[in-house]
Amino acid sequence: MKALVLDCGSDSIKAGLSGDSEPSLLLSTNMALNKSHESKIGNIGQERRDILRLNCPINRGFITNWNDMEKIWSFVFDEIKVDPDNQPIFLSESPCCSRSQRERITELMFEKFTVPSMSMQLQSVLSMLSTGLESGIIVECGDGLTQILPMFKNLAVSNAFARIELGGTDLSDYLFNLMNAKESVIPNRNVSKEIKEKFCYVSTDIKNESKAPSEKLSACLDYNLPDGKTLSISKERFLVPEALFDPSSIGFLLPGIHQVCLKATKKCETNIQKSLFENIVVTGGTTLLPGFTERFQKEMKKIAPWRTSVKVTLHPKPKYSAWLGGSILTSLPNFENILIHKKDYDEFGSWVIQKKTNFFASFVGN
Repeated sequence: MKALVLDCGSDSIKAGLSGDSEPSLLLSTNMALNKSHESKIGNIGQERRDILRLNCPINRGFITNWNDMEKIWSFVFDEIKVDPDNQPIFLSESPCCSRSQRERITELMFEKFTVPSMSMQLQSVLSMLSTGLESGIIVECGDGLTQILPMFKNLAVSNAFARIELGGTDLSDYLFNLMNAKESVIPNRNVSKEIKEKFCYVSTDIKNESKAPSEKLSACLDYNLPDGKTLSISKERFLVPEALFDPSSIGFLLPGIHQVCLKATKKCETNIQKSLFENIVVTGGTTLLPGFTERFQKEMKKIAPWRTSVKVTLHPKPKYSAWLGGSILTSLPNFENILIHKKDYDEFGSWVIQKKTNFFASFVGN
């Protein structure tokens, strides 16, 4: 029987059956609350952003509202027309996923949804699996996190894993603050997210672009707000994404994502670093910003060891690379080896999730 593959992030949930090439359901993770405090699940929050308040049960990889998360999972099962009683469930997990969180997910799946079997795996491992590469570095820049994992011959180099709390949501917040400081009022952060995705890009020559007068920039564009007003956006288009490479520009005391990648690579054995530098794959929704891959390549070449060949490529399916890896993994004959069955749960309890790890990775959450 095919497994239901779930990849739950702070921006969206991807769901579909094992073996499929893309998820059959792509859903906002937000719970939308209207003025009557009625909750709605799905993409309605984006359609009615002017009257709904949005809450997300996942914050930078942590599940912070279990009641809402349960409701979303139930909604997903209904939408995809899957009976969890009879369906193996496979979930991607954030690098932030603690032992207690993994065990609570396990308990919910067996007790609340009465699944027959389940398994979990780290998102970065799944994203790398979906590339077809045995060795390389996966750089996932998502909504609330950037996580970097070197892998060699299908094994995660767990001591080199790195994560920073910097992602698309921080760029949206920065754009919101920049535009409101100009008295170009953006009604809420959902609108700033939409503007970012539509107009922002990563500059490959930030110094020269920053020096140009705003009125001379060909990049100046207009955006029609929900209330009918027009907002002009110019330098913000490239100043906002620059925070990924210079987090101090938004007040974050963090290294740039390229510097984090270099540090992670240098934690690996010297004899495998060459193959890692030559196979850097960027993925996640934030990497879809125009110019991201080219800029990351440029910055990595600057700081890599002398005469080191560096190759950065964009994952062909950056929005759901982890889900795709899960679809591939759950289609393999030996997937059964990492499944936890109801009888295992009944015998050992929820901590049984700590006993079985993916044969593709040695990494286990704390």
